[in-house]
Amino acid sequence: MKFEKKTISGILLIIVSILILIVPNILLNDSQGILNLCLTIISKICLFLFLGLVLLRLTRSFFWSYLILGTAYLLSSIIEISNIILLDHYITADNITSLLNASKSEVQEFYHLFRVYLVVPAVLIAAFIFIVIKYKSIAYNIKNQKLIIPLALIALVISIPVSFLRIYHSDKALSGKGLIDCTLRIDYLMDHPFNILNESYVFVKNSIRARKYKAQHDNFSFGILNQSDTQKPKLVVFIIGERMRYANWSINGYNRETSPNLEKIKNLISFKKNYSNSNFTYGSIPLIITQATPKDPTLAYSQKTIVTLFKEAGYETNWISSQYLFDIINEKNTPDHLYPLYARQHTDMDIIPLFDSVLNKKTPKNRLIIINMLGGHGGVPAKFNVFNPNDSHEDHPVTLSNAAIFINTYDNMMLFQDYVLSEITKMTERQNVSSVVMFTADHGCNLFDNGKALFGYGSANPTEKETHVPMFISVSDKYIENNHNKYKNLLDHRDLLTTNNNLFYSLADLANIKYKSFVKQQSISDPSFVEFPSRFVRADNKVFEFKNVKDNELNSGLAENASTKEDNTSKK
Repeated sequence: MKFEKKTISGILLIIVSILILIVPNILLNDSQGILNLCLTIISKICLFLFLGLVLLRLTRSFFWSYLILGTAYLLSSIIEISNIILLDHYITADNITSLLNASKSEVQEFYHLFRVYLVVPAVLIAAFIFIVIKYKSIAYNIKNQKLIIPLALIALVISIPVSFLRIYHSDKALSGKGLIDCTLRIDYLMDHPFNILNESYVFVKNSIRARKYKAQHDNFSFGILNQSDTQKPKLVVFIIGERMRYANWSINGYNRETSPNLEKIKNLISFKKNYSNSNFTYGSIPLIITQATPKDPTLAYSQKTIVTLFKEAGYETNWISSQYLFDIINEKNTPDHLYPLYARQHTDMDIIPLFDSVLNKKTPKNRLIIINMLGGHGGVPAKFNVFNPNDSHEDHPVTLSNAAIFINTYDNMMLFQDYVLSEITKMTERQNVSSVVMFTADHGCNLFDNGKALFGYGSANPTEKETHVPMFISVSDKYIENNHNKYKNLLDHRDLLTTNNNLFYSLADLANIKYKSFVKQQSISDPSFVEFPSRFVRADNKVFEFKNVKDNELNSGLAENASTKEDNTSKK
């Protein structure tokens, strides 16, 4: 009886000693359903046992094994729990950048606002010290030490399939990515306790890359050729959406009314065959705001962005950032004015009053306003949840049988984005000046298209729906008066193949900015625009070539075929 009581106490000690160190895993999965939470706990306990048993074989001490492994887990836990409480996600490379660059006043403000949450890591530290002391009293008297490593391997063999099962029952299973790769990446590399190491590596890699191209970047100049041109529009607005595909806008022929407001905008042109050059945000953003291409992505770091181009042309530059993008490409200090909506809880609805305040600020200069939206990653106000049933009130498993629910949810998001975009466009028009509004998205997504169990984006083999994105250009009456031929060229080219690589040149051309490396054949507002026979997509460390196809082939899905070549640029 005494032996049984001692055994039970030992097992409870082990379980509790592990549970206090996997709190971040529990916090991020407690709202994902009981099955998901149970699978997470089992997988993480087994992972800890694997690492702990290996250490036990090396140290031959329960105390030192738990102290060494537990300290590493505890440090990760304190960092991750703080980030989860504040931002509801694990720490990222940009969080590390912000932390390392925080001023004294920012640190003081942070402490003042969030010091109450310090009780959580304090309790964990106290519990950890208590358990370490308990382990110190446990003698190492294992007779058959050869069993330790096999037991460790058994724990690992349990952990990986359980994680695989968890991913299999999530939306990641339908993303088109390899399930094994997805499991190892999401449930281990990008999860507690390894996430902090992975994000630190990304931070260091980004820093090295920035230093590598720093001299070229700092010395780079676009070389404006028409500085004194008086035909430049007074106001240029460039909007970058998130996870918005071409197919689900009624303005593009979708059978639901998802863009009723944009359809009423005068002088708005929708481009029929516009494609992103990548199927994930980190791949696409540098190719949108710089002259970089899928074949030459390093130009994003050796050259400067569209913001600098407009600054050199005499524009006041503004950036309303609804989603943090500055760990992708370091432009945080480039705009004259940065409005960091990402620094607080918000939806894209908050862009509207902020945009209005920016418009109403007096300036003698022409203005560029860049807006990057939350889009498909943000919340949708209740009044836009018109397609039912949807995923707004209850979590549903991402399965083909629930396709209608997730399509409804997505279409509600589109309806919301239509409202925000139309409000921005109308507010710009009301300025009664020569103005341009351009909108596109970083990538699209799969929505169980053609009855296939494929959902999400970032698949290893990019699909048409992941890369076919909307592009809208709206110009004011005054702009047309001054630039009638450019507007006519836009109309003439709206059915031709365009990609987000054309945006840089087109936006410069629409603003009547001419510079040394300007390529007029890549501007859709120039009469000499050339439709390329292929488009290129950078994904999964490869460059995919998609041949330009006729409309009937596009609709039948034949555009999915692509040739590829390896690319040594890493993907995050």
